[in-house]
Order: sequence, then C-alpha cells, then structure tokens
Amino acid sequence: MATLALVARATGRNYDVARALILALFFMILINPFLLVYDVSFQLSFIATVAVIFLAPRIEKYFTWVTKRFQLRDITTVTCAAYILVLPFILYKMGNLSVVALPANFLILPFIPFTMLLGFLTGFVGLLSYILAVPLGFISYLFLHYELAVINFFSNIPFASFTIPDFPFILTILIYLYFIYRLFWRSLKKFFYFSF
Repeated sequence: MATLALVARATGRNYDVARALILALFFMILINPFLLVYDVSFQLSFIATVAVIFLAPRIEKYFTWVTKRFQLRDITTVTCAAYILVLPFILYKMGNLSVVALPANFLILPFIPFTMLLGFLTGFVGLLSYILAVPLGFISYLFLHYELAVINFFSNIPFASFTIPDFPFILTILIYLYFIYRLFWRSLKKFFYFSF
C-alpha cells in the first residue's frame, strides 16, 4: 500500500486507499493463499485496516467532545473503530472479551510511532556506531518499559477479560454482513446500477 502511494505521488495520479488495500490483499494471497484461512494475525490486520479506512470516518462525529490536541480525537476514533470491527472475529477465534482493551490502547497507542521510529533508528545507527546507538536504544527502552507497564497493570485487574466459549460462526458472519451493509451498501448499489 505504501509503494502504491509513492508511485501515485511520483506519477501525479490519485491514490485510492480502498483499491490499494484490495491490491495488497490480492498480492499477499497470491504469494501465500493459506493466509486467508490459517493466519489469524493477517486476518485481524486486514479487518483493523478496513476499520481505520472505512469505519473511523463514519464514527468520528461521535467523538467531537475529545480534544484534537496531540491527535487524541484521531487516536480515540481509530481505536474504537478497530475494536468494534475486530471484536466479533476475536470472539469467534479466541473467545476472549477484554473490558480493558480500549483504555489500554488509549494509553499506549500515542507512543507506538515513536517507539517504532526509535527502534528503527537504534538498529540503523547501531550499524554505524555502537556509542551513538546506545542513547537511542535507552530512550526506546523507556517507551517500551512504559507500554509493557500499562499492559501488565491492565492485565492484572480482576475481571479484565471474560471467556465466551464457542462464539457462533453464523453470528460472526451475520455481524460482518451487517457491517458490510452499513459501510458499503451505497457503493455496492452504485456499482450494480452502473454495471447492469
């Protein structure tokens, strides 16, 4: 998807994120068809990406009370959208309902980009100089230490999650059909109208 965005910018074409997602999905499945059935992390990532692209803009109006400072409104909207869309799949695959996932994500998510950037810089600078990489690595460690402390805190709260065994597959399908209807019905209607 990032490559398509760069190519679109370089050639002066419009970048359609939905098409880029479908194209990325197509090539990933072409390389490894088993992703569709056996790779839960791939499935969760795809569902979360769909949530960020299509659901987050729809529910942003419900979070006008959240300040835009430090991109807190965007973080709140994206986190809630991703959680809403992945929850049925998590219930079906793992049977785990976390009541602390949202607050934990709110406290961790703003720091993830910095942690990733610092981790990358530590590795890259470490190739050139160990001495220069150590301070970057230490700052990266501080971010990671904070994130893991938040995770440990919330995971130790009593009744932080509940197990829902044997969440019905048919219910999962019905929930996702409802989401597809709500998110894409207008687009599908236009597509079929112009096709026929």
